[in-house]
Amino acid sequence: MSKLKNLLILMLLVCSMVPQAQSKGKNKKMPENISAEKEQLVLNGWGVRKKFYIDLFEGGLYLKERSKDANKIIQADEPMSIRIHVISDLITGKRLEENMRSEFDRVTNGDWGTHKANIETVMHAFKEDINKGDVFDLVYLPGSGLTIFKNNKEQALVKSLDFKKLLYSIWLGDDPQDAKLKKGMMG
Repeated sequence: MSKLKNLLILMLLVCSMVPQAQSKGKNKKMPENISAEKEQLVLNGWGVRKKFYIDLFEGGLYLKERSKDANKIIQADEPMSIRIHVISDLITGKRLEENMRSEFDRVTNGDWGTHKANIETVMHAFKEDINKGDVFDLVYLPGSGLTIFKNNKEQALVKSLDFKKLLYSIWLGDDPQDAKLKKGMMG
């Protein structure tokens, strides 16, 4: 009986390791470094956003220097970027817009207040068709603000550090959209 028990424990341990190894192997679109104007940013970490066991997108966090302090990253007035690589046909412009509105409601407790105009600007960036393989970069540069690019084409610009903090808190905040994705992005 103990041999069977030991075998089952060994199988459970092996099976628990397999998804992690597979997840790391899926990174096909997250380069180690990206350029944001004249700034070189390094991949801090990345993860996969899943819903009901379906992989929706890969999210990568790029910083000047690696950090594991999510709150410091959110608050920082430094060059950084979040890259979203769509890996599912289930993501559409309408679904992404609905999801983003829901996330903004969540992180503002339903009170968009002074962020309303900036949220609407961002929502406009997600209205076009979205296809598997599309890449969104949410690039923040001090003095310039937050620029959203879709496949390297500028979609929106919001000149507000406070708004960058709000947007980045969706993925990096104390109550993130997806805790496993946040953990991956934090390295």
